[in-house]
Amino acid sequence: MATFSTTLSHGAPYVSINIESYEQSYNAAANYSIVYWRAYVNITSGYRTGAWDWNAYVDGNYVGGGSFSVNNWTGEHTIGSGTITIYHDVNGYKTISCSSWLDDAYASGTASGSYALTRLPLAPTISSVVVSNIKANEVTITTSISSNGHGTSTTVTTYYRVLNTGSYISAGTGSPKIITGLSSAKTYQYYVTAINNNGDVATSSVETFVTKSGGKLIYGDGSTAECSIKQISSAGVVSDCSVKIIV
Repeated sequence: MATFSTTLSHGAPYVSINIESYEQSYNAAANYSIVYWRAYVNITSGYRTGAWDWNAYVDGNYVGGGSFSVNNWTGEHTIGSGTITIYHDVNGYKTISCSSWLDDAYASGTASGSYALTRLPLAPTISSVVVSNIKANEVTITTSISSNGHGTSTTVTTYYRVLNTGSYISAGTGSPKIITGLSSAKTYQYYVTAINNNGDVATSSVETFVTKSGGKLIYGDGSTAECSIKQISSAGVVSDCSVKIIV
């Protein structure tokens, strides 16, 4: 809880105006907080009587004020309280100001200050992860982001591995991501992460793809290169095929 106070500039009995505030709850998805506030006076070293005026503001918004009668008051007395909805910025941050003013007919003063609300996290939204251009030794993975969450930018990283074998390998950041150096006719697992500039992370589900069957060309110098076998129909349609060698 944040409390701000000031004592009016006259002698006894001493009068202070105070405002306290705290974050009562928040909704991260909707990016707002419910903030409680209370304005009160405190009278010490005597009693006071008369008509006093006051007002209170939270985050620049008028939340209460008016005139009230004081009849032999001493100690602490609440003059107004309530809640207000405060929206955070695009990154989920918000610092609010609070103030309360009092005029007791002898002097006036304002209690004021500010404090930070909870930063509201919200991860980016991964709308799709699409595998395309599958070959014997490479594949393209394209990730689409529909929202940065509570952030202004998002970095996508793709991870992959041979099915149930060892640790995942980072293919690096960015999208689309072309992964090369794969083995032919293998099943691979993959997933992506999306992290915004504030560190909020979303992770896709783990999916699989299977690379095409292929072979290797062996050159005279002993070097090799991946290749694949295609069949061409009489109409000129090209499609993958497999070849069995019987020995």
